[in-house]
Amino acid sequence: MLISLRRFQIPPVSYALRAPLLSSLALSAGAGSLSFSRATTGMVFGHAPTAISGDPQLMLTAATGEPRFIGARRVSAGSWSALLSDSSVIPDAELKGVFIEGQRQNQTVYAEQFDNAAWIQSANTIVANASISPDGTTTADKCVPTAVSAGHYLYQSKTLTVGSDYTSSVYAKPGGYNWIWVAAYEAATGITHSAFFNVAAGTVGTTAACTATIVAANNGFYRCAITFTATATSATVQYNVVDIDNRTGAWAGDGISGAYVWAAQLEQGAFPSSYIPTVGSAVTRNADVLSCPTASNIDTSGTVVISFTPRHAPSGTIYLWGSYTDANNSTQILHDGTNLIMRKRIAGTNYDAIYALAFVKDTTYKIAARFGASGQQICVNTVLGTADANAIAGTIAATMEIGSDGNGAGQAFAGFRDFETWVTAATDTELQGATA
Repeated sequence: MLISLRRFQIPPVSYALRAPLLSSLALSAGAGSLSFSRATTGMVFGHAPTAISGDPQLMLTAATGEPRFIGARRVSAGSWSALLSDSSVIPDAELKGVFIEGQRQNQTVYAEQFDNAAWIQSANTIVANASISPDGTTTADKCVPTAVSAGHYLYQSKTLTVGSDYTSSVYAKPGGYNWIWVAAYEAATGITHSAFFNVAAGTVGTTAACTATIVAANNGFYRCAITFTATATSATVQYNVVDIDNRTGAWAGDGISGAYVWAAQLEQGAFPSSYIPTVGSAVTRNADVLSCPTASNIDTSGTVVISFTPRHAPSGTIYLWGSYTDANNSTQILHDGTNLIMRKRIAGTNYDAIYALAFVKDTTYKIAARFGASGQQICVNTVLGTADANAIAGTIAATMEIGSDGNGAGQAFAGFRDFETWVTAATDTELQGATA
């Protein structure tokens, strides 16, 4: 109960709607209720049903139509808690709120079964189900380069769209060797997009024609990812175990050492999204949409308060909140890749309050923004942006969305919590107080 009644640092009478969003969609104030949809299953890191204090987070599966709550405990299907099974409170820093992602497809087949014939092997031995994976099951395979001097490759051939961004990722941990070489080789252009990852130290080594990230998971695994722009219509997408940084060409393993690999994923997009399990065909995870009615919760001059934790670096335009009437009339909070914007769009003209923000992955930002007859302003962690003075009332549709544009698109790939709306436009001082 203490968790669900978490206090926000704003005047207590200001809000019309309040939703903590730590482990449920329940409102603590406001009219109507939140509505969630996603037509497929989804994955998220959180605590298992029997987790107690000190237990690590695992990768959990949420059912079709079930919201995901970053860091919370999944008690059962559709039921999440901010308490562990021993009644200890999950640390606040772990609770990033409801997870909202856009649609992505994993083009890699048999993403966890590297011994399947869909994977092309060259001078490797695969030991199936050799280690506990990040989801707590014994499904991670060990890839062991043979004791033959050769190129040791593990890959699938995939079709690409020239000019599009792709991200290839895999979870890996040491099994005698510490290095993973993630690559996409385009034979038509001769370009190899690649990065070497030290999965003992959690560092990126040599890279070529890509950007690379490595993120710690549980059970000793790291997620290793490269993002590249396709220059050809096909590529061999590789996850190779090597003994040293920048190891290419022929070399001989010892036939025993290797690395554990799990959950390979190739997706179209400029950053890795949550893992999408596959077997014999590509699988699409549909978009999350979280909405609620606007009546009595926000007005044409109003305020939105929310905490936002992106799961990626800035890339393209994403929406944190929106109410969409039509293409020419909407009210939204968005990030355009450079700036955080409170946008009031009237008859095709944008009236923007702007805050320059190169946000950092997995960092939480407290945001408050006003719009309408008092003009537009946005505030992040008590710092005000550049205001817009236009005093036309905003347009508010029958519903508003958290983590998307108000029209079911532009998802932020982020966690959201501590959501509030006001039927009045906050002063600058109130915006600062809301984000303290």
